[in-house]
Amino acid sequence: MSAGLRSAGARTFMASARRMGAVAEPDFDFNTFSQEATSSEARAEIEAMRGVHRELMKKFKIEEAKANAPEIDWAYYAERVKSSDVVAEMKAAYAATPEFKVTTDSADIEKDFDVMIASAEEAGVKSQQAIKDLEASLLAIEADSDYANITVDSALEKDPELKAEIEAEIAKKEWYSGE
Repeated sequence: MSAGLRSAGARTFMASARRMGAVAEPDFDFNTFSQEATSSEARAEIEAMRGVHRELMKKFKIEEAKANAPEIDWAYYAERVKSSDVVAEMKAAYAATPEFKVTTDSADIEKDFDVMIASAEEAGVKSQQAIKDLEASLLAIEADSDYANITVDSALEKDPELKAEIEAEIAKKEWYSGE
């Protein structure tokens, strides 16, 4: 990204990019966005983005798809999908997906970024802990002198709780837990 797009222009771009998701909104105002650019190089980049935007809108027939998008017939899928739990999970996930709300208020945008940054930092901490746990597991496996020849039976002998859980699931013929 050009140096001319930092500051307010960059924030506008990020808000617009977030808003666009996989499909660009037709009401994106490239003219206003271009006015935020402070260099001719940045304006040229914006014009290139405008061209790509037009091409994508035409290529994927976005407006037509939005106008003709059918409602999801959950009953249809519940009848035809063998595991109705999958359909119920998808329906719940779909219902929980929030609608995009567009804002041009920089305070809202900054607040959203603060939430995302905090979430990313929290995920980073959890990831570091998961890495430590996995490394400890790997060391435990490597400590086993015969780790190259571990069998399912020998692993289950070391974890009777897991063995009992697996045997119970097999006895109940539970092949899919939905998790």
